Amino acid sequence: MISSSFGTKVGKEQAITEWLTLQHSNSIDDYLDTLINLVWRTGYPEEVAKDKLVRGLNKEVGLAWAQTPNKPDKLDEQMAMLRDIGHNLESFHFCQKDTPTGFNRQKDHNNQNHKNKSAQSQNREKAGKKRKREENKGWKERC
Repeated sequence: MISSSFGTKVGKEQAITEWLTLQHSNSIDDYLDTLINLVWRTGYPEEVAKDKLVRGLNKEVGLAWAQTPNKPDKLDEQMAMLRDIGHNLESFHFCQKDTPTGFNRQKDHNNQNHKNKSAQSQNREKAGKKRKREENKGWKERC
């Protein structure tokens, strides 16, 4: 019984130390999963957990959260909303890594389509002129 209570005390102290150093860096999932685990291990009430939830966010997600209207009151609903916000931002950053110029990817795609259409139009135009020359040549020979 003594070792059991000692183990629990050490476990809780370790959880409190992790709680104090917990900060969101890259993955919103890692941050929220760790926070949930630490809330359970420390036994902190919901109000303390809500405070840590917001104070531990990185600058970008924290700003997005600050700009979000109609935040839910319950901790689990706030976490679900933050998870969605975080996933959207992570997806945005992932897409930005695909191209060096970011938003220009769609513009480049449109320009390539335009170039392809222009080349196709020019080819059709050339084919049409060639056909007309051949038709005209046939008429001249007949006359």
